[in-house]
Amino acid sequence: MSLANLAAKLSGGECVILDGGMGTEIKRRGIAAGSSELSVAAMVDSPEAIREIHEDFIRAGAEVIITNTYICNSGKLGRIGWDESGMVRINEMAAKAALEARANFPERDVVVAGSLGPLSQSYNPDAVHPYEKCLADYRDQARVLAGAGVDVILVETCTKIHEAVAGVTAAIELGMPAWAGFVVDEQGRVKSGESILDAQVAVKEAGASVMFVNCSQVPEVTAAFNVLSANEEMPLGAYAQGAIYEGTGWDFEESMHPEQYLAHAREWARLGARAIGGCCGTTPAHVEALANAGSSLLK
Repeated sequence: MSLANLAAKLSGGECVILDGGMGTEIKRRGIAAGSSELSVAAMVDSPEAIREIHEDFIRAGAEVIITNTYICNSGKLGRIGWDESGMVRINEMAAKAALEARANFPERDVVVAGSLGPLSQSYNPDAVHPYEKCLADYRDQARVLAGAGVDVILVETCTKIHEAVAGVTAAIELGMPAWAGFVVDEQGRVKSGESILDAQVAVKEAGASVMFVNCSQVPEVTAAFNVLSANEEMPLGAYAQGAIYEGTGWDFEESMHPEQYLAHAREWARLGARAIGGCCGTTPAHVEALANAGSSLLK
């Protein structure tokens, strides 16, 4: 949907459906092997497969799809041998795959969000760069994604408040809408131990229009929304992990059934979430369950 339509749905208290996990879906389908770099390998070797995953999520009912650019910043790509021109190329390829997928469903109103993932080690707040370094690196990637035609910049899986603020600022400087997503702990705090309410205030002041709790286990997301539910500062969203990470990879045998995930999504909606999708381990089937529930998510 257009951002104006999406904003109208959120402000009207309706639910917007996001897509599911891209990296784990690449692995689940056997498209590419490896760890965090698998999404880059898949993009280079099988860009049509990435487009097909986006299409499957749209077909399942996703109203927002997220580009396959989670690790596509200069720092992470540099560690696996990609230079600045390679960073530009891979982000443009990812945006093209998402935009082509949307174009193949002209009857659907779908927003494409350009993902800015963590600049250092995921889930580790101690590895987060200082603010100025975060801002410089996010500026580089956000500029490419904006130029490639995404609708909104989503800085996601942040473990410190200043990391998210840097990503939001990079987007706002370009005149792009910005969303921000945080990883949380068992108490519903940002992974760094910072208050999720402080995070909400900070990203709103930086210019973010929606804040998410993402890439956390389901009970952690619920804990965060138990805190956030008392504060209606801005539209909120959730996309949680649907599988278990065992240290050597995702255990899809332990994946949460779509109907189980839906039950938790109903609780998040009751607590104020209005943009709901899935993160690592969630599939088109999980998105379909959310989309089929539609307005009943709010009941």
